[in-house]
Amino acid sequence: MSNVYQPPKKVPKNAANENFDGYSVARIAYKGVFDWDAVYKYVMEWFSERKYEFDEDDYKHKEGTKIGIEEELKWKGNRKINAYYRYFITIEVHSWDMRRVEVIENGKKKKLWKGRILMEFYAEVKADWQGIWKNGPLAFELKKFVDQYVHRPERNAVWVDRLYYITYKLQAGVREILKMESKNNAHEHRW
Repeated sequence: MSNVYQPPKKVPKNAANENFDGYSVARIAYKGVFDWDAVYKYVMEWFSERKYEFDEDDYKHKEGTKIGIEEELKWKGNRKINAYYRYFITIEVHSWDMRRVEVIENGKKKKLWKGRILMEFYAEVKADWQGIWKNGPLAFELKKFVDQYVHRPERNAVWVDRLYYITYKLQAGVREILKMESKNNAHEHRW
């Protein structure tokens, strides 16, 4: 994988599949000293507290240069919303030049990490996650019609909107741990 950012792949609006979204909700690009263990713990607890099924899908560790190591991670969480919809949140993490450093915080020595990190937060609302409507060509075409004309207003106004703000809050929590410029966000009290 190159060090150049690749824009997220969008699912075509007329695609005949059950994926509606898969878009990048937020991104964190950070360079400096940070508590990686606190970030990891926060993300794991966040998924656990909200009853998401969690999976660390990919993990790549490369011994780096004299500057530090490089890692790539992909965390996935999903949660059943109802019999038809399921939320999926994916966090892709890429870090470069990572190395341990010792800092003094509140008069105590603490080991933290120094380096560059890029985190991409993706959100997706998946319809017919149980595959009930995949039993034949007629059922599949009926599902496309139902998704396009019956469920679309509810999906957009409720489920997609809600997942966007949920994912944005997760990103805001990570930003707070990294001590980035803001502890609050404009969408603090939504959903």
